Amino acid sequence: MQPLIATITLLWGGFWVMAFFASLERRPFEPMQDISLLFFLGIAPLLYSAYLFRRMHKQKKNQDLGAMQRTILKLARSKKGLLAVVDVAEQTSLSLEEAQVLLDEMVVKGYADCQVGVEGAVLYKFFFN
Repeated sequence: MQPLIATITLLWGGFWVMAFFASLERRPFEPMQDISLLFFLGIAPLLYSAYLFRRMHKQKKNQDLGAMQRTILKLARSKKGLLAVVDVAEQTSLSLEEAQVLLDEMVVKGYADCQVGVEGAVLYKFFFN
């Protein structure tokens, strides 16, 4: 429903902004009335639609992040709680850098601990009950 509202609001605002400038050729400019109509019928809906589109983008990004974290947790459970950055990058669509950032965030949040393995590789130990 939100994408529909954002699209309609965008079209509404764009229409009234174009109508405002087209009407200036046919009639004299009345500053107070014209500026208030331009703002309330055109600019305000455009700003609101930009806000809605941005909010939808953030929600989608948060959903993607949550799905990726669940994938990492499933992978960690299948590997008995120990993961390397390479493991995550191999099993997901993340690059090595993105995988490391996501794993480091999980360490900061307390979902995992960072350890150095025998060969010097950084391992992430996840805590399961």
